[in-house]
Amino acid sequence: MPPPIGEPATAFTKQLVNRCREKGLLMISAGTHSNIIRPLMPLVITDHHLEKGLSIIEEGLSGLEHSQD
Repeated sequence: MPPPIGEPATAFTKQLVNRCREKGLLMISAGTHSNIIRPLMPLVITDHHLEKGLSIIEEGLSGLEHSQD
């Protein structure tokens, strides 16, 4: 579950990065509290690959949301 508004989501971000990596999307966490996600993608990307990456992020977020219920 994400932390309250205004608090860094460090653990949540780490879980999301790990879930996305398991699905083949390379990401890193960044920022002072490691609570910012940064997908690692090429400078030139097809619409298909972009949509696939975004859907992996969406699945990861959805999975985390449901696992916290």
